[in-house]
Amino acid sequence: MRFTRRDFLTFSGIALSGAVMGLPFESLADATNQRTPRLIVGTDKKLCSIDLKTGEETAIDIAIKAHSYLQHPHNPDRFWTMEKWKPMAAEVDFKTKSVVHYLQSPNNTTFAGHGFLSPDGDMLYAPIADLVTGDG
Repeated sequence: MRFTRRDFLTFSGIALSGAVMGLPFESLADATNQRTPRLIVGTDKKLCSIDLKTGEETAIDIAIKAHSYLQHPHNPDRFWTMEKWKPMAAEVDFKTKSVVHYLQSPNNTTFAGHGFLSPDGDMLYAPIADLVTGDG
């Protein structure tokens, strides 16, 4: 049986919702391998961090619709988020509860989903697509 990405995300979301509703956050935190185990979620114009040990929520207003989340390798309170098929990305700091800065893709391009940070966290690698040619 083949699953599409949408099927996987739908069923994973249902399973995760059941896990979150049925298990204490501490159980999820124990299963993670982060210094500060947290769940990062986004809405249309907010990015939220939930500390899985304490249940504390921190929400930051951002000017983009968050799609993907990249944690800084040496600063666990900082995350990059990108819009999918849009030209904006943002770095947020949950310690200061602020947007550190925004990044715009080059002219006539858009971010095409997920990216990654260099091991030292100094460079963000993000896939982009050319709006004229469609090349990525």
